[in-house]
Formats: sequence, structure tokens, C-alpha cells
Amino acid sequence: MSAAPDNDPVLHEQTGCNLLVRLLHGEGVLRLEIDGRPAESPAFLREGRALWGRLDTGGRPGRIHFVVYLNDTEVLHADIDVRPALLDYETHFQAMRTDLERICRTLAFTASRGARTQAQTERAEPESLDFLQIAQTHLTRLLHLLQTILAQPHRRLAIRHEIRPVSLARGHDPDTALYLLRTPAVWTPLSEEPGSLIPLQAGNRRFGYTALQETLRYPDTNTPANRCLVAALNHLIHRAQAISTTLDRTHSTYRNLCDRIRTRIARILREAPLQSVVPATPSEPPPLHLDVRYTAALSLCRELSYALAPCTGGPFDLSYKDTALLYEYWTWLSFTEALLSLGFTPKPGTSNHLFHLSQNKLTVRPIQGEASAIHLVGPEEQTTRILYNKTYTVREGHSLTHDLRPDIILEIQNASGTRSLFAFDAKYRRQRSSGDTCWTPLPEDIDKMHTYRDAVGQVSPKGFERTLRAAVVLFPSPNEPAYRDHRFYRSLPHGIGALPLLPGNPETLTQFRHELQRFFTL
Repeated sequence: MSAAPDNDPVLHEQTGCNLLVRLLHGEGVLRLEIDGRPAESPAFLREGRALWGRLDTGGRPGRIHFVVYLNDTEVLHADIDVRPALLDYETHFQAMRTDLERICRTLAFTASRGARTQAQTERAEPESLDFLQIAQTHLTRLLHLLQTILAQPHRRLAIRHEIRPVSLARGHDPDTALYLLRTPAVWTPLSEEPGSLIPLQAGNRRFGYTALQETLRYPDTNTPANRCLVAALNHLIHRAQAISTTLDRTHSTYRNLCDRIRTRIARILREAPLQSVVPATPSEPPPLHLDVRYTAALSLCRELSYALAPCTGGPFDLSYKDTALLYEYWTWLSFTEALLSLGFTPKPGTSNHLFHLSQNKLTVRPIQGEASAIHLVGPEEQTTRILYNKTYTVREGHSLTHDLRPDIILEIQNASGTRSLFAFDAKYRRQRSSGDTCWTPLPEDIDKMHTYRDAVGQVSPKGFERTLRAAVVLFPSPNEPAYRDHRFYRSLPHGIGALPLLPGNPETLTQFRHELQRFFTL
């Protein structure tokens, strides 16, 4: 007889498993009780000598007790622990997707503009600017330029022919007399009494006129320069609107930026000089010679349009069932954001392999190993590389027994040339500690860190030299004070341990940045 779930024997709440009870030898009637209740229900089916069905662990941790009866005689009992590890997949998935969009835009928007990512505060200390700050600065400059354009927009003289009453005629058109002579429709017979109409002689009759045609010259703002500008502004409004509708209230700063772009630029387009301008079509080439104000405004429109480009590829093609993989991407790029907040800046040109930025979209192309390394430069001439899924192979002498692939490798090189390596694994799972005081990673995840630290290195004539200074698990948990007394946290100074990093929880990100500074002093 066999009775076993098809999953790992340790379950978590709000999960399910398939349970099979089968009589291997002999004959008899099987009966199954779960926590003292018969399992005979629509969830369990009987097929010949087997009883099977879907078991839902429910939302409460604890222990499930199984008893199998054969001909009403107990023949087998088993217990399966249900560990508390409830994770809000949907909320975490959305939070990580939004964070990844912001981080990817930050890197793609600033990596090639390293000089722009530094600003002087009132204390004359360098402060790293993030994507939202740079975008807001560009928006402010764009609005100022648009105000100057509205005050004196690009114009050209246009000609329009109008038939106007004599009372409104300007009388300066040289074609007026010719029009009057050639257009009998405007002739009016005059009475013998004197009047204000100027007579025209036609044969023996006297005629006057009541209207005339004039050629009017007036300034027109529907020029190629204004058409291109209006088209760029409309494109920016549509992109900001599309992004704003996908954000919830938890990302108010980003949403407010999109709303400001949409409302303030729409207000500009409703002003008289631009209101009647027809937007340029995509096939219409921009004018060759532009006022410097228009050149700067179009450049800022492109910058903001790139910054708000929809993100595709890599982590943005995943679904809810891939939340664990999305957590790996999120922790990898959260490293970059944490280092940027510590004063590091992207090394210009080094992220070109990771991001492909076009006017229509921002494509993220994470590649395992060296190809996706993110290079940063520190304030004390330190350089770092953040690698995703770098493989340490036995063939190249980087591993002793078998190939190893940590999720994240942090490489730090000081000004003296000293290099330090740290491995991190992102595990989207957790359990309660033995005393039920805090969340912790699973022990087998910590065991994997020991494997990384002891097996990753370099074979040399002197033997095998281990190169990892530390190996750390990152797991989804709030920053609980009780965890700081746990052995997995107290072991961090010795190069092994775990750190909580919960999506949508700013407190864990702040603590993570603080802990990250420790690795620069190991």
C-alpha cells in the first residue's frame, strides 16, 4: 500500500497537492480520513483499488493528520506539516513590475548621461538624481520653453482673398479697382440723388458698388515648425496617459509626474497660437532650420518620450506563475538602485547591451553571465559590477565539483585594485522560525550558500583558492526586529546568512541599503 502527495512533504498554507492512496497487494475496501473526517467527497474519487483527489491545505498553518483504513482497520497514518508562508503573489507581482519599470527607465535614461545624474545640494554634497527627478527637471524646462514660444511663436505671412463690404474695406489693395470692373455682381444702379457711393460709368448709365475683393496678408502659425512641435506634444500626452492609467495609488509620485505632463501640456495646446495648428503626420519630415527654442523643446519632448516608453522583454514578459523568477530580476535590479542611492553612478555606455531604447519602447534584454553586467562607479574610485546568473564551471576551474550559478554576483574593486566577490540568491519562499517569532528562509537555502562560498573559486598552481567573501539569501519578509536575533542574521558578519527583502515594503529596502554598506568593509 502507498499513500503520498505528489509534492514536497512539507506544504505551505493556501497551496494544494494531489493525494493518492492505492492498495498494492490483496483485496479490500480503502477508506481515508483527513483530520478525523472522511475524505469521501467530490474532491476525492475512487477508481478500482485506488482513492485519489486534490487536497487543499487551507489558509491556516499547522499539521494535517491522515489515517488510512482497510476494511475498517487502521493500516497507515501520517502527518504533514503545513508551514506558514502565505505570500501575496498578486500584490508582490504588481509592485515588482512597477519597480522594475522605474529602475529600468532610470538606468536607460541616465546611463549614457552620467554627468546629469549628479547635482549639488545646499550643503554642496553630491546627490544622485533618480529618473523621476530628472524627468521632472526636463518637464519644468519644457514648460518654460513652451511659454516663450507662445509669447512669440514661429509665423509666416499668408495671403487670403476676401470679399468685404465697402464699410469694412481697407482700400489699400491694388486689385480692388480691377475686381470692381470685372464683377458686375457688385454693381448697384445709382439714383439721381447724390449719395456716398462712388459711381462707375458704364455706357450711359451710372453704377455704384457695395462690396469689393481684397487680398489680405496676415501672420499664420500653421507652419512646419509648429506642426512638428504639436505632434511631439500630442505624442507625449498620449504616452503619459497610457502609463498613468496602469499605476495605482501606491506609486503616487510616478503617477503625479505623468498627470502633470498630461494636464500642463494639454493646457499649452489650448492656447490661441497653437490651438489651430494641425499636427504633423509621421511621414512629414521636420524642417531643416529651426529656432533654437523649437530645437530645445523637441529635444526635451524626445527625452521625456524615451523616459515614458513602454517596457518590454525579459521580466516584463512574465506571468503570475513566474513570480519567483520575477523576484530574481527584481532583486538583481534593486541592487543597482540601492547602490545608486549610496552615491554610485552608471558607467556611461556599459548598459547598452542590457537596454535597447527607441522612441516606441524600452526593451530589456537580461542575459546570463557577463553580458548583462551592470557597471557602476563609486564615490571613492570604487567600481562595481552586478551580474545576473553568472555560471562558475568546473571546466574553467571556477568550481570544484559541478557547475554553480548564483542568482546575483556583486563584484567590488577598490582603487588599489583589490577585488571582492559576494553571491546572493533570491528565494521567493519563507517559513516561521522554530519559536514562531519571525520569518526566516528555509534551511536548505542557507545550505546552498555554504556550497557557493566553499565551492566557487579558482584553480591555480597553489591549489584551489576560494573567491567569495560572502553568500547571502534574500527572502520576502518584512523587517521584523525579532529576526535580528536569529542565527541567520547574526551569521552575516561571518559571510553566511540571509536578509529580508519584501516587494512593496520601503522599510526592507532601506535596511537592505544599510546592510549593503557592510559588504564594502568586509
